[in-house]
Parts: sequence; C-alpha cells; structure tokens
Amino acid sequence: MCVFQARLTIPANISVPLFDVCKRLDLKPIVCHASVCLANWKPIKETTIFNASVIDIITFRFTQHPANRWFFTLTAQVSLFTITQIEAELAEAICAIASACLHGKIEQSTMQHICNAVTKVTSTIQRMEEYVPPNIFYNNLRYFLSGYTQNALAEQGGIIFEGKENLGPQPLHGGSAAQSSTFHVIDAFLGIKHADDVEAFLAQHREYMPPKHRQFIGWVRENAAKISNLRNAFGYQQALCAVKKFREVHISVVTKFIILPAKGNSKIGTGGSSFMHLLHNIANDSKS
Repeated sequence: MCVFQARLTIPANISVPLFDVCKRLDLKPIVCHASVCLANWKPIKETTIFNASVIDIITFRFTQHPANRWFFTLTAQVSLFTITQIEAELAEAICAIASACLHGKIEQSTMQHICNAVTKVTSTIQRMEEYVPPNIFYNNLRYFLSGYTQNALAEQGGIIFEGKENLGPQPLHGGSAAQSSTFHVIDAFLGIKHADDVEAFLAQHREYMPPKHRQFIGWVRENAAKISNLRNAFGYQQALCAVKKFREVHISVVTKFIILPAKGNSKIGTGGSSFMHLLHNIANDSKS
C-alpha cells in the first residue's frame, strides 16, 4: 500500500494554540462553514433586517474582490436561524420543527413553514452571481476553501500540525455547504433517507458543525420518528417538493460556479463530475 506523506506543515506556535481553541469549541482546526459564515458577520448599520446586503464579514478576507464578502454573507443569510429578519421564514420553520418534535404532533402550519423557508432559501442562493462572478470564485476564492481530502491536495495525505505529530497527517475537509445544519435538520424531520455513500459524506461534514447543531439534528431525527403519520401530514408532499427544487437549483449553481469553469482541467473536472454525481443522488433522495 502506498502511504502519502504530507508536505505541508503548520508550525507549533500556530498549531498548538489552534488545537487548544478548537478543542474547547469542539470544531475542526480548519476554515469551515461555522467559522467563515456563522461566526463571521457584523451589521453594517443598525437595522432589524438580516440579509447579505446589510452585513459585512469580520475576517477571512482572502481576496480584495467584492465576491469575498458576498459569498460568505449570502451563505450566512440562508444558514442563520435569526428572528431579527423582517422575513423570518427559516427561523419559523426551525421553530415549527422543534415544536412538533417536542410535542409529538404536527400543526396544520408546520409543513407550510418548511415550504416557505426552503422556497426563500432557493431564491436567495440564486442571487450569488450578483457579486460573485463564476470565474472569480473558481480561480480565486475556491482555493481558500479547499481541504486536504480531494484533488491534488489528497496526494499529501493531509496536513501535519507541528506539536501534534502523533496525530499523523490530518485529511481535513474544506468549507462546504454540507456543513450547514439547515438541510440536515429538514431532512431529519421529513425522514428523507440517503444512500449509504451519501449519508457517509453528510455524516463526515456534520463533524465540522458546532456541537449544539449536531446534537439538535440528532434530537430532531430521534423525535420526528416518533410522530405518527408525519408523512401523511397536510403539506408534507409540498415540503418535499420544495426541498427537491432547492437541490435542483443548487446543482445549477454548482454547475455554473465549478463544473463549467473546470472544463479543460481534467483532474478538477473529474472531481467535479464525482461531486455532481453525489449532488444528483441527494436531489433524487428528496423525491416523494
């Protein structure tokens, strides 16, 4: 068996305190969704609205292009369950899910809240190109979100943290939308089942979420399974269709920002094709 040796290391004066902080937070020592989106925003001015146009990022300014800010703030908009929005569909959906799991019953409005939230998220992600040109994302920003598990970086086997050499090379995933708890929660509640390879992929990325998010997903999955006739609830099929529509739109966004710019680069293109296969499987799992 061929064993790859990591060629990149992080010096101990950075890696040791980084590991200590990440251990306290129960997060991975790499740029991830929790760090670049959930905990990386501030209001531009005093407002009760929460959306990408009125917030700025705090750090992780990888490039000078406006795409850097917009990519993270727009992603934060569809990930944070804030009740300060004028249109708080996502917060209402999560509250409806929590209430149903807590009381063991579905209200007539539960599925409508989910449908409204997913529809809102679907329209929001289509705004990505307003300030993020696909070529800028692909050729610039994307590299800062790459992990050590795919493409050329996989050949290194991971990254070595000096002072933590006993752990060996760390094959860490980069930042990914799969690390957002939003659709993990919705999938768990609606009882959407994924194939083993897809579930393994999603389970890996749940390890990059804040611990309370992981716990909430598990709690929802456990308690939603106890609700009788959930799949026959009013609006269930509409909610399922909304989730499938979101995933179809997400595929079109990924195609525009990753697959099409990768043409001519066979190595990245192959990786992109494999990733698209995974996304198509996830979308198909959302069928009624």
